[in-house]
Amino acid sequence: MIVKLFLKVIDAQIRKDYLWVIKKEKGLALRKKVVEKAGKNNTECVSIKVIKTDKSTSKQTSHFKLKAMVQSGKEFYSAYKKADLQLLLKA
Repeated sequence: MIVKLFLKVIDAQIRKDYLWVIKKEKGLALRKKVVEKAGKNNTECVSIKVIKTDKSTSKQTSHFKLKAMVQSGKEFYSAYKKADLQLLLKA
């Protein structure tokens, strides 16, 4: 009887330790994803105001920045409103 109780206690402790390790690993994986995502979001977004005030020839500076955003694989258009995108397409 005592042996069965002892085995149940050990089993419960092992399960508790295992679940704690899994929770810790999940937390580390989530933290890693958050840090990676924060690093990707640090890319500079070219605002419409910057594009309008661009003094370079044919607004090449703004064009190259937009081109870099597109080539980075990020959804660059999510930072703009529909009217802003339509304005970019007309230019």
